[in-house]
Amino acid sequence: MEEEEWHALCVRAGCAGDVERAWHARLRDAYGAQGRHYHTLAHVSDLLRLVRAHAGLLTDPDAARFAAWFHDAVYDAQRGDNEEQSAALFAAFASEAGMCDDLAGRVRHLIMCTAHHEVLPHAEERLVSDSRFFLDFDLSVLGSDPARA
Repeated sequence: MEEEEWHALCVRAGCAGDVERAWHARLRDAYGAQGRHYHTLAHVSDLLRLVRAHAGLLTDPDAARFAAWFHDAVYDAQRGDNEEQSAALFAAFASEAGMCDDLAGRVRHLIMCTAHHEVLPHAEERLVSDSRFFLDFDLSVLGSDPARA
């Protein structure tokens, strides 16, 4: 399911093709790396499910979808800059894929909100609501069955 959803997302953003396929494989590898307990593809799938369920409340559901895919792509428990590195990885994808700057900026914003789990200061109004939703989605595991966390 997630491969089809990734493809449809990339088509809507105008970045389908070889770049899309290469980055999907790269993200799958990243989320499948050893040492990840929670920051896995299952977490991405959970976020995508929540974005689908609440898409009508978001001003930019596709920005939230891209953020779901990239926000934990870089994860090293010993480092404190995972979100910054994940945002940089997304920026590399956006550049290679030729994504418009406006969408790329909204995605980077959502990724960076997860660094301290707060809405970033000076966010434009339409990003404030989406940021709050995305943070709730990201932290929803805290209210789930403990076996999933």
